[in-house]
Amino acid sequence: MLCSDQSCVVFQVLATDMALHYEHVGNMKSMLESKMATSKEIVLDAYNDRVEVMKYMMHCADLSGPAKPLHLCTKWTYRVMEEFFIQGDEEKRLGLPVSAIMDRDTVVISKTQTGFLEYFVYPLFELLTDLVYPFGDFILENLTNNKSYWASLEDHQPGLVESILHVPSAKPEASPDTKSPKNDH
Repeated sequence: MLCSDQSCVVFQVLATDMALHYEHVGNMKSMLESKMATSKEIVLDAYNDRVEVMKYMMHCADLSGPAKPLHLCTKWTYRVMEEFFIQGDEEKRLGLPVSAIMDRDTVVISKTQTGFLEYFVYPLFELLTDLVYPFGDFILENLTNNKSYWASLEDHQPGLVESILHVPSAKPEASPDTKSPKNDH
């Protein structure tokens, strides 16, 4: 058993912290290079190796939206960006500086996604596919397709979440023929 108490839950939750992203990638890259230098097969016989793989896979799961097929990738992107924009709206309401990529009036989603895929997600999943070879090639195909999709939209203006992602608005406008709840007795 890898862990038997709350420490297992704690280190799995901490594995999703983006501040540790480069540490996770570096640790996994070192471990894989070390193991592949001595064998063609990756054997996780040491406790620390298994813990490192668990943390890495949790981090991958946390960032898996862009690795899904395009129709799911765009839905998850919309959900995450809307969450970010709600936080940005609240920061504006409170008179605070708006955090990076959380201002719906200035962020171009396609550009943020292209950069996110290139600098964070692709390198993360490239190592994962080494770990689970040959079962992860479809992930890299999804990432390549999704990056191409986002790159094709980079000329869009900020704040066009619904039109860029081809999904209905989170706040649908009432149609003129819709009855008011007060009149619907």
